[in-house]
Amino acid sequence: VLSYYLRKLDKASLIKVLRNRNTNTSRYYSNSISSESMIILGYLRSAITRSIIMNLLDMKCSTFCDLTILINKCPSTTSWYLKKLLNYNIITKKKKNRISIYFLQNPSVVSKLIRQFRIVSVCDDNPFY
Repeated sequence: VLSYYLRKLDKASLIKVLRNRNTNTSRYYSNSISSESMIILGYLRSAITRSIIMNLLDMKCSTFCDLTILINKCPSTTSWYLKKLLNYNIITKKKKNRISIYFLQNPSVVSKLIRQFRIVSVCDDNPFY
């Protein structure tokens, strides 16, 4: 029943829908939210990518090794998550003496979204109140 009404709202252009075919999930947003914000919010819903984003917001930058320790995953898994964030231009990477340093692409937008949607940096899988 819910999916029926969500489809009607989508067809009437009253909401925006972000579909991820890889994970077979759909996220629904107000029309007032930009495409960039929709993508960032999607990644803030995941505990691991939220940890990476929050760390980069707090620390301004982090190395690959620091992020691997932070999320407590092996380097290949860390690389996979970072690649996803890089592909959507949420973070940027710079190399300095063969060390990869990561930054948030647009920290002001991320900070605004965190305040606006009351996202917390806890280990819980549910980032929203």
